Amino acid sequence: MQHIQSSFMQMQPAFDHFNENRNTLKKTTGSAELDSLIDSIQEGQFYLFYGKNKAILDGLVHGFVVNCVLPVREHGFESMVIYVNNVDYYQPDKSLVLNPEKIAITAKCSGVEPKIVFKNLFVQIAYNQQHQLAVAKQIAELIESREHDIKLLIVNNLTKFFKESKNKNYAASTLKEALGIFCRICARNKIALICTGDANVTSRCSP
Repeated sequence: MQHIQSSFMQMQPAFDHFNENRNTLKKTTGSAELDSLIDSIQEGQFYLFYGKNKAILDGLVHGFVVNCVLPVREHGFESMVIYVNNVDYYQPDKSLVLNPEKIAITAKCSGVEPKIVFKNLFVQIAYNQQHQLAVAKQIAELIESREHDIKLLIVNNLTKFFKESKNKNYAASTLKEALGIFCRICARNKIALICTGDANVTSRCSP
């Protein structure tokens, strides 16, 4: 009986939880339907978007970047954003890292001056698994410095190097370490973490 009473003593009333989270900032995804489905993008939370259509994921990412700089009254974070993309070092089209033209178009559609978006955007690139881990540590140092008001971290193509690796155990370990760094630093600093990745269309669920 004593153990049961102790457990109840640790429970938090719903009203207390509501008061603690009532001032949590939320940022629009740019889609009213998606906002209603996931209750917008909240600071300090982790979100994973994945699928087979890369164009749709890229479109979402452009919207996430732009909407982050919107004023709070317009359902933005009114802050800076860090964008990390995992890409092929020999990729010929460098605009695929983050297309500035599409960012500008998205910004104008949202009523934001493109220059404001670019001034509030950090961009980093990871070229392989070890570099991805190094980038994660660099991002953590930047956030911990508290020199900038950052409320959003986007990691695009999160699983790219895992998908292409021949040593899946090593790839999984490295990916887990990098993602762990991202998650811990964002949770400590109330930064929303958004990751995108491919859907694994070759896998089969066990019965």
